[in-house]
Amino acid sequence: IQRAALIRYDANGDSLWLREYGDSTEEWIGRQAKQTPDGGYILTGETWNGTDLDGFLIKTDAQGNEEWTQLYGGVTQDYLASVDVLPTGGYVAGGFRKIGGTNQMWVIRVSDFGAVVWQQVFGSPFDDANALITTLDDGSIAVASGWGYANGGASLRSYLARLDSNSGSLIWSDQYGSITPDALLFAVKQCSDGTLIAAGNTNHGGYYKGSLLRAGLNGDSIWMYYFQYYDTLMSDGRGSFRDVLQTLDGGFIACGLAHSSFSGNDPPGYTQDVWVIKVDSLGCLEPGCNLVSIHTQVTNFRNALSLWPNPVSETLTVAWDLPEGLRCGNSCQLSVVSAAGQLVRTETIRLATGQHQLDVRYLSPGLYHVHLVQDGTWVTGGKFLRAP
Repeated sequence: IQRAALIRYDANGDSLWLREYGDSTEEWIGRQAKQTPDGGYILTGETWNGTDLDGFLIKTDAQGNEEWTQLYGGVTQDYLASVDVLPTGGYVAGGFRKIGGTNQMWVIRVSDFGAVVWQQVFGSPFDDANALITTLDDGSIAVASGWGYANGGASLRSYLARLDSNSGSLIWSDQYGSITPDALLFAVKQCSDGTLIAAGNTNHGGYYKGSLLRAGLNGDSIWMYYFQYYDTLMSDGRGSFRDVLQTLDGGFIACGLAHSSFSGNDPPGYTQDVWVIKVDSLGCLEPGCNLVSIHTQVTNFRNALSLWPNPVSETLTVAWDLPEGLRCGNSCQLSVVSAAGQLVRTETIRLATGQHQLDVRYLSPGLYHVHLVQDGTWVTGGKFLRAP
């Protein structure tokens, strides 16, 4: 058996209480929970009784004691995977329903006591991903998902939508990036300036990459980057971002998982790991990446680049220690971006040489960022100070 559960911890991580929910003869899986205005909690997930799969909502008090439970769905497979509290009262949840043999995005609004106010089922003619929702400052609902182009997740495109919370009607929807296997978004949040930030993953030729997308409140793309987990042991590691938050400096921190190689050639003892990255407000691991024509950033070689002397007044030695698989011929570029956000120089280099001499005498005194790029993939970077 499986039962849905809530666990509350104190500030030191010690458990305060554990509550379990659901019929002990059935399978109940909790997917997300939020605190409610009265200090209680709203929990969503799915339950399976052996013949029917339904989404559920469970409302508890502040101690996790069940106040009400409601099931939602029809006679097919119905999942709820995300939930949020509406500022005008009631709750909204998102997941998918199987309609006519395909998975369709599903968003449902309910009252404070779980009665259905409205529900929307929408999507492509093929299998879509879960509708993962959040409430925006104006009370509307943002949806993160994947728009299907084939069944079984074989072809998807990252997808965002915005719904009116009063009626459930679609305000706008848009798709982003390439159509690939597993191209979808798992989370969307609103930024301090009203724009949206979303996190997910994609699969480019067997390389499973995390993705970050920033979009306007009208859905227009501001930037989108992919991130590749690549280290000295694993050149085709699979990675995914499952959540993202804006940080106080205006940048973003994303977390997810990195696990097993696409080829199956895992080093001994290699296991799934937590994967965390921090980027600036423009999605860059090193500021200025938006000026050097990239689509992907490698996250694991930040310490592979050495710059000396630093500060420097005449010639900067740029050295790198990278795996053989990242070494290339004339397609590698070394770019320099000023702290003011200007691309000041780009040179073609050969990674096999291990280092490059950069003449900085023409640069004005100040801070500069170095970017090493291979065929549209940002490999590593660093910063140096041009001395007066």
